[in-house]
Amino acid sequence: MPAADETLKASAHSVCHACGRPTFRCAECNKTYYPARKDALTCSTRCRVARHRRLQARAAKEQQ
Repeated sequence: MPAADETLKASAHSVCHACGRPTFRCAECNKTYYPARKDALTCSTRCRVARHRRLQARAAKEQQ
């Protein structure tokens, strides 16, 4: 489950002035992107994998 601040960062969006589509900020790299899914948190597979690995490392560190 994402941290509250990451969920807010990813869900805070604005609208593209050119096409009117909502734009989101990636929870990993903070880049603006157009989500393919309503619940997307990252802009790409690369960022999704990096976020997953970072969260797994944090969870393992907290268990120690």
